[in-house]
Amino acid sequence: MRKVLETVFDEVIMVDVLDSGDSAHLTLMKRPELGVTLTKLHCWSLTQYSKCVFMDADTL
Repeated sequence: MRKVLETVFDEVIMVDVLDSGDSAHLTLMKRPELGVTLTKLHCWSLTQYSKCVFMDADTL
């Protein structure tokens, strides 16, 4: 996937996954995939740029 993104974007930055670890509540909601939604918080650490665009999965 990274190679595909690099053909379109100037720079692709890989980040570590931030997992909530709250599988009990996520299972109750039947939404286990939401556990890693905190990963998007990495976009706020991109302080080396004057502008950034964050594209969530539903925009791709």
